Amino acid sequence: MGITRHIAPHSRGKNKLDQIFVCSGKAKKAISEFGQDAVVNSTIGALLDDNNNLALLPAVEEASKRLTSEQIAPYAPVAGLPEFREDVINYLYEGVDNRPPLGSVATSGATGAIRIAVWDLLEEGDSVVTHDNYWSPYSSIVEDCNRKFVTFETFLADGSFNVAGALESVEQSLANRDRVLLLLNTPCHNPTGCSLSEGELQHLQKGLTAIADANPHKIVNLLIDAAYWEFGDLELNTKLLKTFSDVPDNMLFCVAFTMSKSLTRYGFRTGALVFSTKDQKAVNDVAQVLGASIRVHWSNTCRLGQVLFSTIFRDEKLRAQLKVDQAHFSQLCKTRGEIFVKEALEAGLSHTPFRGGFFLTLPTEHAVEVVDRLMEEKIFVVPMSKGVRVALCSIPTHQMHGLAARIKKVFF
Repeated sequence: MGITRHIAPHSRGKNKLDQIFVCSGKAKKAISEFGQDAVVNSTIGALLDDNNNLALLPAVEEASKRLTSEQIAPYAPVAGLPEFREDVINYLYEGVDNRPPLGSVATSGATGAIRIAVWDLLEEGDSVVTHDNYWSPYSSIVEDCNRKFVTFETFLADGSFNVAGALESVEQSLANRDRVLLLLNTPCHNPTGCSLSEGELQHLQKGLTAIADANPHKIVNLLIDAAYWEFGDLELNTKLLKTFSDVPDNMLFCVAFTMSKSLTRYGFRTGALVFSTKDQKAVNDVAQVLGASIRVHWSNTCRLGQVLFSTIFRDEKLRAQLKVDQAHFSQLCKTRGEIFVKEALEAGLSHTPFRGGFFLTLPTEHAVEVVDRLMEEKIFVVPMSKGVRVALCSIPTHQMHGLAARIKKVFF
């Protein structure tokens, strides 16, 4: 029996080891024994520069120096500072004319945004539908909320995103329920590096609209996990928002945003859930309920992160500098990915379609064994359900050369 006697049955089994942190710990130990240059540490989900230092953005550093204790010490309003809630909408929707009714709340990163969306937009037993290549906390969040976790095959045989599979799963999940939530990570999907194309987004919008129109008394929710927003194609990001600017009144479109990647301030745990539908009153109602949910989940969101974001956004020079900084690091990740993809093709090493961002995946049914073999070569990657994840974000560019061939030698 042991300690589990003290844990309620619904919470037992939550003590599973997170393989990302397990593998990262082993990589750090190897670095301490053999030195930084002898080890490829592809476990870290944070952006490092080519000197293995955490990538810091000059605009963010400058803004941080300007903040006073009086600005950052008090509690923030439960749903977030009004200026932050406005600024994050304008940040994401820059370049989008004829905007739909929009609302937002400050959250504890994109993870907090996903959590309250699953909790407040669905009832017990309703389904969250997502791709079968997914960030592992998705299933934990859904199960913790006593919702149903449903996946579909991420890619078709030609490497394109499986929009038809997503729509089929949404339709099936809605057949005997009144609500469904489709959760998609794009752009720069973790862990594959894919992004939905303009055509795929249009296909998705038409399909979800048809499902919503065919079920006028039911609710269809679409949640975009935009954690890697700044590492994708900015024009395509704008097209994504435009594509879903006009949705049926029984459909809610949401975006989960985080400062972790946009400002490389992971420890601030600051983000937002932005949402829209046809009716402004409905948007206001959603904001009010989400605010109440935040109060009982984590009380309120980090004021420091919100003030920092608005300080940058409302200063023309800092805002312009931020775009330059973000473009530089986005290109750094893209360059690393391009090197790996080119050499993987030459080596005959299969990988998921990479369009940018922090990660890509090498498909295999033997992920754990491959990871163990690579550790012997001082290459540290993370096992996933569909393969092994390579964190391009944490590998210095000079270590990318020859890496695909080294992996191929022990891959099966």
